[in-house]
Amino acid sequence: MLRSNTVHTIRDLLAQGYSIRAIALETGIARNTVRKYLRGTPEAAPRPRRPSKLDPFKAQIRQWLTEDRLFNCETMFERLKASGYTGSRSLLKLFVQPLRPPRPGRRPVRRYETTPGEQLQIDWGEFLYEQDGQMHKLYGFTAVLSYSRMRFVCFTKRSDTASLIRCLMQACQYLMACPRRSWPIA
Repeated sequence: MLRSNTVHTIRDLLAQGYSIRAIALETGIARNTVRKYLRGTPEAAPRPRRPSKLDPFKAQIRQWLTEDRLFNCETMFERLKASGYTGSRSLLKLFVQPLRPPRPGRRPVRRYETTPGEQLQIDWGEFLYEQDGQMHKLYGFTAVLSYSRMRFVCFTKRSDTASLIRCLMQACQYLMACPRRSWPIA
């Protein structure tokens, strides 16, 4: 296949009155090729599909999946090797993966998108640390801007209302934003 630029050059030269022989000499392309492209741009023939090493075993694999409920590719690979399979594990895994049933209880994550400055998500956490052989407790405050996912974290000795207001004011100052709403992270 010739590039479209070359095909346009051939057609332009023909429009200028060049003969097929002169176009072939000018472009360095064979005369029969020039003729072929002047008749119309040929479509590339699709390549024939090459057989896979896994093709003779696909019916057996489907049977294991449906009747035996065998989804372990390592076990399948060992069984196939004993039957004469010479391909790779990755080829087997690529074939089996779309045939597996979806895992129960695993739902896709639904992203929650907001506009800039719309929402700030906040949460508290408890942290224990040891100092001089005694356990001490700190509270961690975190705030995340929903739009940009920019995060602010600070630690306090208490998690009361006054600390919450102070932490929110520090978060807004640090993030250079005062969102419309603040929500606890679920």
